Amino acid sequence: MRLPRVLRPFALPVLPFVLATLAGASVVAQQPDPAQIVHRLHAIGGKGLRSDSTFDLLERMRAYHVPGVSVAVIDGARIVFARGFGVTTFGGATPVDTMTLFLAGSISKPVFASGVLTLVEQGTLSLDEDVNRQLVSWHLPDSRFTQSRKVTLRHLLTHSAGLTVHGFPGYEMGKPIPTIPQVLDGAPPANTAAVRNDTTPARSGAIPAAASRSRSSWRPTRRTKRFPRS
Repeated sequence: MRLPRVLRPFALPVLPFVLATLAGASVVAQQPDPAQIVHRLHAIGGKGLRSDSTFDLLERMRAYHVPGVSVAVIDGARIVFARGFGVTTFGGATPVDTMTLFLAGSISKPVFASGVLTLVEQGTLSLDEDVNRQLVSWHLPDSRFTQSRKVTLRHLLTHSAGLTVHGFPGYEMGKPIPTIPQVLDGAPPANTAAVRNDTTPARSGAIPAAASRSRSSWRPTRRTKRFPRS
């Protein structure tokens, strides 16, 4: 898969141990059985680990006390391997399979960034313009932290916008689901606080300490196409 040219400068770490696209493709190319990838996990940035260190998925699950994992390997736009491991909850007996639902969480960030930066490459969005000039259904309230420097899309993609809310826990099935503006404003039935600035957006290349915990949902844009809910 060819990523947009503008995506390359951004580093978007997702998990301590991941099946990186390029590494996974390399393993699949070398192994006739794609299932072997779960025995050849590579650590990313592991302290004191050799670059060729490999790990077994089940061993890593035990080490990190993870009850269940779902893995899919995609090669050449095809799913060549998919399997669930473990159970859906600690002490439970329901096994994880390929239909088990997981909260996407931070895995959605590179998907979102790839789509947004495609629009940047096409000239539809700007990396360095005030995001409030590009948002439609919601706007980030001005504050003393944004008087001298406005939040930009570049800030949001690099976690340097100085925003609050460190994460989103999700919602139980059958319970009310808030709209995106309700989530961003912390309005019921949202279960998180309002997304606001609690520090000044960073200058290009500089990330303040407070920005390291910023997590922003920058979804309402000029694009009005609706995407199906899973």
